[in-house]
Amino acid sequence: MTWYPDPTKVNTRRYWDGGRWTRCEHRRVSGQGYPPADRPEVKVLVDGVWYPGELRMWTQAIEGSWFANVTWSRVSGKPWLDTVPANHVRPVTRT
Repeated sequence: MTWYPDPTKVNTRRYWDGGRWTRCEHRRVSGQGYPPADRPEVKVLVDGVWYPGELRMWTQAIEGSWFANVTWSRVSGKPWLDTVPANHVRPVTRT
């Protein structure tokens, strides 16, 4: 049994783009993504605010733009799973 989409198939996803939902065809490019223990911490831009999250995997749309599959949370213990444009994700920098 396969627990993830076949990388040779195209999947249609929706993402929030500045006040509207946009559909985009994606092809999975990163295998199975990051295992839970190896997921990088990131900040995710949602409605103009950066929230903490984890990067699960990268996908690329058919036309070439990149998207991140992320888990993020406004409130601790209430996670969301979203696909967002690559420019809505940034790495967490530790000082």
